[in-house]
Amino acid sequence: MSEQNDSDKKKGNNVKMEKIKSIVTGITGATSIAGSIATGNPFLALGGASAVFGSILSPILNDRREDWFQKLLNDYERLVKKIDRFDFEKSIRDPKVTDALIQTSLIAIKTHQEEKRKFLRNAMLNISQGFETNENMNSVFIQYVDELTTTHVRILKFLYEEKIKLKEMIDEHNDDPNDSLEKEDNSLIDYLVEKFPETKGRHNFYLRDLLNRGLVNTQQMFMGILFVNIIQNGVTEDGKAFLQFIQNPIKE
Repeated sequence: MSEQNDSDKKKGNNVKMEKIKSIVTGITGATSIAGSIATGNPFLALGGASAVFGSILSPILNDRREDWFQKLLNDYERLVKKIDRFDFEKSIRDPKVTDALIQTSLIAIKTHQEEKRKFLRNAMLNISQGFETNENMNSVFIQYVDELTTTHVRILKFLYEEKIKLKEMIDEHNDDPNDSLEKEDNSLIDYLVEKFPETKGRHNFYLRDLLNRGLVNTQQMFMGILFVNIIQNGVTEDGKAFLQFIQNPIKE
């Protein structure tokens, strides 16, 4: 038992030493750049462009990678506690899960946006539990996280949630949805700009991206249709599946 503890401690120390080494390397590189700029010869001093950019990127990439894997591991630990029958070791060895881990990790390291990184971690947890979509769609949905902005995702989520809310309102009260919302004269475009000011003058950009990926289901969205028509002309089944795919499966 003592030998096992010593082995674990040694491994932990090796990991720490590697991190310290990467940080020291980054600091050394940055110091060299500063000194070289002062002499007017940064490229000559560091051996070329790859050395210049490498000395800047290496510590950043290392930190992002460590942060990604640590938070992903923490999420898996919560999942194991929540679902007694979930076998983490068996799941992580599944080729589909391994492929997704490689794909999500590469995307996570590329971005500083924590919201996107959270989407990717949620996707990993869902795939590990056997999310009900095929392997190709897993890859496509992960790529969507990379390609779409967080504003795209918020708009899609908003359209879906408003669609559900309005449908429930009509089913429960048999109200005229226009009267209920007092938005008879408002179009979906107007309401989107009101909800997401950053889309002003660019609403077609966001909606067209969602449309081209099959996440919303009608081109009428570009025609200033009444807001209530998202009940009939809103989020597709793929759009709904994508939102579920990036949603945290752990109910806190």
